[in-house]
Amino acid sequence: MPDKAQPILLLGGYGGFGAVIADELARDGHRVLVAGRSFAKATAFCAGRDGLTPLACDRAAVADAIAAHHPWLVIDASGPFQAMDHAVPRACIAARVAYCDIADGSDFVCGIGALDADAKAAGVPIIAGVSSVPALSGAVVRALAEGMTRVDSVEMAISASNRASAGPAVVAAVLSQIGQPFVRGSGGGDERVYGWQSARRLTFRVAGARPLRGRSVFLVDVPDVHLLPARLPGTPKVTFRAGTELGFQNWALWALSWLVRARIIGNLGPWASALLPLQNLTQRWGGERSAMVVRVSGWEAGGPVARQWTLIADQGHGPRIPALSVPALVRRMAAGEVEPGARDGGGALDLADFDEAFGRIAVCHGVEERRG
Repeated sequence: MPDKAQPILLLGGYGGFGAVIADELARDGHRVLVAGRSFAKATAFCAGRDGLTPLACDRAAVADAIAAHHPWLVIDASGPFQAMDHAVPRACIAARVAYCDIADGSDFVCGIGALDADAKAAGVPIIAGVSSVPALSGAVVRALAEGMTRVDSVEMAISASNRASAGPAVVAAVLSQIGQPFVRGSGGGDERVYGWQSARRLTFRVAGARPLRGRSVFLVDVPDVHLLPARLPGTPKVTFRAGTELGFQNWALWALSWLVRARIIGNLGPWASALLPLQNLTQRWGGERSAMVVRVSGWEAGGPVARQWTLIADQGHGPRIPALSVPALVRRMAAGEVEPGARDGGGALDLADFDEAFGRIAVCHGVEERRG
């Protein structure tokens, strides 16, 4: 168990997701070093918040910050992780400091296991992908698949409110996938698909909330697509889609995906700084409701079964959800319940770990089951 006098070093601590994590950790009584490139922004964020201390630090200076401040845990809430290597978790292993992040980049998250032997030798847990994917999604899938002898398919989707805060890292992460090929595997073999294509139009329903109707979602590459087939009986096909609330945004990105796919234009990730002002101009449009759905179809002893978990967030609280996995994991780490080693966050948490946090925000979630 960590020494309570030691702080937590939170990279990207005043960003959209980092800010939620910082507040949640302070609520739990942790001392948090809120780190980022701008000391002025970190200072402004920490003002009036107990337990939070500003620090000028980015990824390149992590080793020096660890040596100077002796944190027991480093959390990386910056990004985009699609363009990052494992330098920060390696620095944590070298310093024998625990680590976790909110990465959703498939290469980054799926590759973290390469550090497993070193992390075990150092005696520290190194957990990548402690966010909506694969931590929350993994917890939901395991709950839905319980008792199934074979899983045929896993289908997931997220539709974000247009008023969700989208900083440069989030925009760059989305744009870097537009039109890019990736391979999703299943028991039937590998399939080559492309980011922000294969559109679906969904209605999200859950008891206690008004449905969200007609939300468009598109294929995206997330770690679950690569991790889950080998972890479930039957090596199912795993599909993940995402979309924004406003149709014209979705279809503009869809159109751009074909230009990227045809190699008429290159990777859109570097366009993030140019397109972010356009997103900000339209942020007042739309509503404050977001949704996530996970559907697992397969077989039990009694025959075919499909279970679906749906979450609808209101009052603009949807953007908080990707940040709620980290405080839940930190509670487990602080209690000494997380074993040393490097791995993805897909098996790090149970759905019950989110009950407290979900109870404090405007969300409704529930499970429906169909048999036969």
